[in-house]
Amino acid sequence: MDTPWQNIQSFSGASAVGAIVFVDLALVANAFADNLFPTINLYAQTSTWAIVVAIPILSLVYLVGVLSIGAGEALLGWLRLKKVVALDEDPAGLIGCGDAIIGTYQRLRQEAELLAGSVVAFALLAVGSTLHAWRIVGWRRFLIAVAIAAIILAAGSLALAVRRYGSAHRIATAARRQAH
Repeated sequence: MDTPWQNIQSFSGASAVGAIVFVDLALVANAFADNLFPTINLYAQTSTWAIVVAIPILSLVYLVGVLSIGAGEALLGWLRLKKVVALDEDPAGLIGCGDAIIGTYQRLRQEAELLAGSVVAFALLAVGSTLHAWRIVGWRRFLIAVAIAAIILAAGSLALAVRRYGSAHRIATAARRQAH
């Protein structure tokens, strides 16, 4: 049911979420290791950096994004905000539907997955900002404001993910009813 266009969007979406989570994890790590960013900068100036680190990081970013999306979806299931069984059965109900219906369903599911992954990314940003707020005294108010904004964005992403999953499920349910 996936088209090449959806596969490109899926890769880029997972990579975007992964890149944000990767940066967030670096911020959290930097809160405990003062020399993390200067060390990365030192190694980045070497000629082998692109071969040894930069290329594998692209793969790692995608993997971290996929894992974050899965963690966000698991969080939705754990909070009982998403009916996992119904959503797993939805694609079967779309067999024989037109491209417009299938495309809309896939777009809504993809957006829901990215939003679920964003919950993890924003939560980690809140943790990283909070950890740095206690280390960098002159930036404390700003970093606490960033942490609060990240929590609000995580909650908004959670709510929008639930809404997108619900919309996708309603499309599949309506298609299943029309097929019978």
